[in-house]
Amino acid sequence: MSGGLGEHCSSSAVGRGVCAPLGRVAQPRLFANYRGNRVAAANWGRLLWVTFLGKTRKVTSRRATPGELSAPVSTMLGCPSSTHPSHNKMDKWQIYTREAYKQIELAERSWSAFIDAEKREVVIEIFLHLQHFLSHTAMVDKILDPKEGSDRSKILKGHIDLTDIDLKLFRRLRNHLEHFDERLDKWVSNYDGHPFFDMNLVTGTQGFPEKAFLRALDSHIYKFHGESYDLDQLHSNLLEIKQRLSA
Repeated sequence: MSGGLGEHCSSSAVGRGVCAPLGRVAQPRLFANYRGNRVAAANWGRLLWVTFLGKTRKVTSRRATPGELSAPVSTMLGCPSSTHPSHNKMDKWQIYTREAYKQIELAERSWSAFIDAEKREVVIEIFLHLQHFLSHTAMVDKILDPKEGSDRSKILKGHIDLTDIDLKLFRRLRNHLEHFDERLDKWVSNYDGHPFFDMNLVTGTQGFPEKAFLRALDSHIYKFHGESYDLDQLHSNLLEIKQRLSA
């Protein structure tokens, strides 16, 4: 539990906090034998294997024409061909659903990274990946549920069914995090010296007022500035949207 900004909970009775200082990334041993070798260094760019979003691909150093891709982005992201044709002309609505699908793919990767960090109890990574997850999820909502009467809403009408799915509450959380500096201004103006949680895991913690939670995670309930958000419900809604896009 924190007594001031920037401090983390140190008592197991009220949560766990881990501070991970930034550090230098060591140079990969793969290149150790080439240090100082200009001939070898010159050959690095000729042929190499790269990993793009989890898939290994062989590439050469040939410069691509501006705007050129070696493979369609939708193919590299695993988008269904039914909504993401690679050879035929796309309808306008398909461009929007293609982007929404890509954002879902990115959100899913962020969620998986969050679950992994949770298992390892690395708190800073937990909140990092959650923020990425919420950002991509909010983008899905903004793309597929535009303002009524807008050009995009007219283009998408009849092509995507969001019945019984409402992500607006989670867009609110994403906006809180995106504009955290403004939210922090409000928090500081109301701060009266009370202890509070900030980027802490508080599962099982009881007896604290809602104002004690600046940013905290109670199991999969994200607590922010007196508000609570069910992350599992958000993730479930996201998977439902993906299924509808793939239909």
